[in-house]
Amino acid sequence: MRKLFKKPSPATVIACLALFVASTGTSIAASHYLITSTKQIKPSVLKQLKGAKGPKGSTGATGAAGAAGAAGATGATGPSDAWEAASTGEHVIGAGVGYTISVTVPAGSYDISGTADLVNRDAANAAGMYCILYVDTTNVDDVWTEAPVNSAGPIGAGVASAALHASNTTTTGATFSLNCSGYSSTNETVRAMTLSAIKVGTLH
Repeated sequence: MRKLFKKPSPATVIACLALFVASTGTSIAASHYLITSTKQIKPSVLKQLKGAKGPKGSTGATGAAGAAGAAGATGATGPSDAWEAASTGEHVIGAGVGYTISVTVPAGSYDISGTADLVNRDAANAAGMYCILYVDTTNVDDVWTEAPVNSAGPIGAGVASAALHASNTTTTGATFSLNCSGYSSTNETVRAMTLSAIKVGTLH
């Protein structure tokens, strides 16, 4: 014989329905209303939740300057440098008699220039002067200069100038010299002799 189940009363149905809604509602509320970001909070409310800013920290005093570093090594000498020589007063020159000025330089490339003035004190004869520019014992330039007779006082028209020029590159150093000698007159002198050697980076 089949057992029949008793139909539940309305009160039981309502109680079961209330229990179901209560349990599922809590789950739904937990998944839909849990705050996980500040974006879920109204800005005006969020502003009230923030505390006031703390006092700004003070900046520390600047430390003392450190001690000066040691001086660096001396740099290499630049490409430009000069050596000069000059005569003082007047020097008698004649046949086989000359006067020389010179400079000694280290290795490098040089622009070399020399000048000299011939003074003829002979009122009857012209005078001649031969000047040579040397690199050690090698003639690198020479010039012959003639001065007319001394017809206008102690110096007057009896003066002439000589100018010489050369360039040279030496790998071990050298001596540059300017020598001026006379022709045959015994009344001629050389004065204002100059010699300069300017060191350069490159000769072209």
